[in-house]
Amino acid sequence: MSKTIRTSNDLTLDATGDIILDADGADLKLQDGGTEFGRISRITSDLVIKSMGTNNDILLKGLDGSDTITALQLDMSDNGKAIFSGNVTATDITANSLTTNVISSNGSNADISIQPS
Repeated sequence: MSKTIRTSNDLTLDATGDIILDADGADLKLQDGGTEFGRISRITSDLVIKSMGTNNDILLKGLDGSDTITALQLDMSDNGKAIFSGNVTATDITANSLTTNVISSNGSNADISIQPS
């Protein structure tokens, strides 16, 4: 049986402890006006965050000082291409399935180092 809580105002859940959402269907569906736009799911043992609109991106935003920035954009219309707004730091980077062997610079006169494996 389905239950619905309706209010014409905002709804606040305030707990002195944790707020637990336990869905045995393993999906938390995010809707606006009855249209699903996002989903948080458990698939096998993985946590899955999914944009439900065709070609709708996933954006991670935050505050830089007082300005809202998009730190990371996952472009669903471009096969999930990751677009970072700042530098990317990694311990190791591996590129697979390269269709070209082109490495380019943004013109900042920084050195480019290539070390074959």
